[in-house]
Formats: sequence, C-alpha cells, structure tokens
Amino acid sequence: MLTDARFLEVYELLDKGMSEGDCGEPCARFCCTGVAVKTLLPGEEALFAAYHPEVKLARGPTGLRVVQSDGCFCVREHRLFVCRAFPFRPVLDRDTGAVVDLAKVDNDTFAPCWITEPLADWRERALRAWSIVLEDPDNRRFYSRIVYLRNFLEFVGDQFYSVPEERIDLFLDEVIGTMTPDQERILWLLQFPGSA
Repeated sequence: MLTDARFLEVYELLDKGMSEGDCGEPCARFCCTGVAVKTLLPGEEALFAAYHPEVKLARGPTGLRVVQSDGCFCVREHRLFVCRAFPFRPVLDRDTGAVVDLAKVDNDTFAPCWITEPLADWRERALRAWSIVLEDPDNRRFYSRIVYLRNFLEFVGDQFYSVPEERIDLFLDEVIGTMTPDQERILWLLQFPGSA
C-alpha cells in the first residue's frame, strides 16, 4: 500500500494544471456538484480524512468511496488521485504492464471535459504518477476487483443489486485472494487501454 508520503509525491506530480490556467474553474459545474461517488485508492483514506474530516466515507465492493452530496467539499489542493488524473487514464504495455502513454476516457460521464490533449509537462508527470500507483500491488488488486465486479455484474444483471454490499465485498476478497499473480495481472491490465 502506498504510504502517505508516496501519495503526497503522486499528488505533487499532478498539482500543476493539465491546461493553461485552472481547468477546474470551467469544469466546476460538471465535476464537483450534485451527487457524485468518487473512489479512494487503497491507503488514500487517511490523507482524505485529514483534509476532509466532515465527509463521511462509504465502503463499496471495490473499496472505500467518497459519497458527495449536494454541494462541493472539494478544495483543489486536496483533490483525490482520481480527481487529479481525470479524465486521462494510462495506456499500458500489455506485455510488461508499464505505463507507456495516456488516453482520455471516452464516455458520456467524461464528455464535458474540454481538454483533448494535456500540456506536455503534465503528461510526463501523469505518466510518472500512474506508474507509481500501478507499481503498488494493492492498487493493482483494487483495479482487478473493479474489472471482476464489472464482468460479474454483466453476468448476473439486476439480481446483483439484491445482494448486500458486505457479501459482495467478502465474495470479491475470496475470489481475488485465491487468484495467482498472473490471473490478477490479466484482470488489472484489462482496466486500462493497452498498446499494440
């Protein structure tokens, strides 16, 4: 699990904007309003709780989540990793798992983001930040859980929602816990785009 110091290093890498000026200003109406669920990486809880003791954390089947209700708790310098990296994900070398590039997530949720290409300096720092995050076995396991859960959800459909979250959590712990490192690697690599 990444230490607080390592998280702060990752945060610092992503502190400078990905565009000229503060990209959070034009995007505030999309990103930090209304009801949103944001996910903390393993080990990120302590830092977040220190910055935002007033925010209640909810645990979901992939790990801790931040449930944001009406209004914004976000203070830009205290953003979570997922907010700092938004909307770019790593592109991974399928053979080595190394972070080789970035790609903007292309779906309706991310569509309002007007940045198509980040500044070159931010891109280099983001590649390093994602590399640090994905070098950590707990983060790789976290992303394995997301992929497994997504596939499981597609398989069982709406019946999934009748299962209590704590049972899903135990189920995922058992399944991921019994996987070999190679099986787990296949899963977390699927969470991100890959290079040919």
